Amino acid sequence: MMNNTTNNETPLLEKLQKIDRRILYLILVIVIAIPTIWPINIPNAPLPMSRDLWNTINATPPNKIVLLSSTWTKNTRGENQGQMEAILNQLMSRHIRFAISTFDPRGSQVALNLVNSVAKKYGYVYGKNWVDFGYQPNGVNYVKGISVDLIQTVKRDAVLKKPLQDLPVMKGIRNADNIQIVVEISASSSQYYWIQFLKPGVKVGFACTSVMAPEAIPYYTSHQLAGILWGAKGAYDYEQLNVEHHTGGWGSGRQYMGPLSAAFGLVILSIFVGNLAMFLSRKRSRQ
Repeated sequence: MMNNTTNNETPLLEKLQKIDRRILYLILVIVIAIPTIWPINIPNAPLPMSRDLWNTINATPPNKIVLLSSTWTKNTRGENQGQMEAILNQLMSRHIRFAISTFDPRGSQVALNLVNSVAKKYGYVYGKNWVDFGYQPNGVNYVKGISVDLIQTVKRDAVLKKPLQDLPVMKGIRNADNIQIVVEISASSSQYYWIQFLKPGVKVGFACTSVMAPEAIPYYTSHQLAGILWGAKGAYDYEQLNVEHHTGGWGSGRQYMGPLSAAFGLVILSIFVGNLAMFLSRKRSRQ
């Protein structure tokens, strides 16, 4: 009787180690589809670097603005769009003035479309509540210039083409001293422009893709970066903080984190099952 049981178990253990990849792909599709169709809240503890960025922006006084450097395109919208959207929700719900600019010519329209979309919900008016500085091809000169004289460096806005000083949103804003924080939202290492050339004392934040975060962490620990949003996790952190403080709701951060978490869970489960089956199979072969 024992031998029959052992013989029956052995093929099962072998099958668990050689599951048809088509079956695995089918399971993966199902696992991803469920949280995509019905978004769920994944248990989450916001990282300190996410919370620090949220707190810094939330503390913006009325006489300062926030500058969002939106150097990302649709290629990384899975991470960067959720980050920027969450920040925009906080800014607009708190009635904080802000400006956007970009180091990537492709990112200018992408950022403008996203801001316009969120602005409709809050009644934010261009020129009064926010402004677009446009594409800045020379990052070094741009950062150095706004540190001394923002008005003369940018000169005109990118939408109305009006002198910057004529826009109500720029009232009292002259240089980097009037900026609460610059947040670089990027899929590249463009945060170094701000770290290296921005006037000392002006805070810098970094919202980046997951692969860029590890090299940025030393600058956070040395306080050269006031906060970091780490990929889709950072977007989800920020959305959670917005929900907790009534400064915004759930967005694409939650939409991506559910499927991602489910996929990671399936990968871990598959590795565990495969290794357990291999371990038991070898153990029985030695008996």
